[in-house]
Amino acid sequence: MIGVWLGASALAVDVSAGVGLSLVADLPDPAPLDATRWSLGGGLVVPVWLGLTDRTSVRLGFRGDHASGVDQLTWTETIAGVDHRFVSDGHTAWLGLFTLAAGPEVRVPVGDHALTFALEGGGGAAATWHAMDLDSQVLLGSGPGLDDPGHLDPYAWSPAVAGFATVGFAPPWPIRFEVTFASAYVQGAGLTGAPVPLDARREAFAATSIRPAILAAF
Repeated sequence: MIGVWLGASALAVDVSAGVGLSLVADLPDPAPLDATRWSLGGGLVVPVWLGLTDRTSVRLGFRGDHASGVDQLTWTETIAGVDHRFVSDGHTAWLGLFTLAAGPEVRVPVGDHALTFALEGGGGAAATWHAMDLDSQVLLGSGPGLDDPGHLDPYAWSPAVAGFATVGFAPPWPIRFEVTFASAYVQGAGLTGAPVPLDARREAFAATSIRPAILAAF
């Protein structure tokens, strides 16, 4: 138990934590022009609860998610003196999304069990790595390093914001089952490793997902 002092009074806060694994199932994007899509992925969930009362707490959650799929890459080529913007959505991409979020959680006892309801908002960073297809080979540039097995195709890092709504079930054991609806927006970014004159970018995208998870709480 941790004592948090405010003026002349003390507020006792019970601190507990957990760690778990989740599946990450991408939902169809309502924006028809966004070609970004992800296959079934997995995630690490590390929540910390700051208990204020028997039924309310502040939840701090770190999440690290991974999935493969395709994002939207764009670049410019000059043909016959005219600049043309090209789009690739046939390559392979790998997403790493890392977020830290916080918000309230309510616990509703049901006999020896409990239902939990939480809302969190926060941000973090997203990384996308790529394996180019025939149409996007131009983004690899040229040079002796392309045949090196350790060569890394162009990638991008950018900020992300995210929100999470979670419903959980807590039996009278140190374990939890949760289902989370998540929505994230990932900012566009330049492609590191692509030829500079192409002005290559990984475009911004939104991602919504459903995440069933199992956690050990302690």
